[in-house]
Amino acid sequence: QVCAVPQDRLFAMTTSSDEIRIRPYINAGLLVVRPEAGLLSGWRDRFRQVMSTDIFEAFFAQDILYQIFLHQAILTGVLLSTLEQQQIEILPHLVNYPLHMHQQYPAERRPARMNDLISGRYDMLFHDPKWPGLIPSDEPYRGWLAQQLAAYELATVEEQ
Repeated sequence: QVCAVPQDRLFAMTTSSDEIRIRPYINAGLLVVRPEAGLLSGWRDRFRQVMSTDIFEAFFAQDILYQIFLHQAILTGVLLSTLEQQQIEILPHLVNYPLHMHQQYPAERRPARMNDLISGRYDMLFHDPKWPGLIPSDEPYRGWLAQQLAAYELATVEEQ
């Protein structure tokens, strides 16, 4: 309602980890958009509008996750109110794959190796010393990743 999504734009999606049918929900972690469509500025403007009202105050009080994920709910609303379903391409689960949720995926949907990912979302995964045992990787990716993480750690130490 806040984003004026027409009922006929609501379609079913399947969650990637547990394969549950849900209403559309677009993850903001990885987007490919045409700048001329104005989708990102529309998202920003609608988010600011919603956050400047007290309409969601009681809603947010129910669960902190509602506030944390509001930006993605508004993104979904803006996309659905602007685009027809055939203009939206849902990327495969190996794009922006949530490495921190790897163990929650059904075994048949888990990539066997990090090398199989198109792109991965790691959040705080690399802060866990046990992360290399969660999902294996092969060379040359393993060496490249180790090099990138070492450079990141060095930069982080230098900043402090």
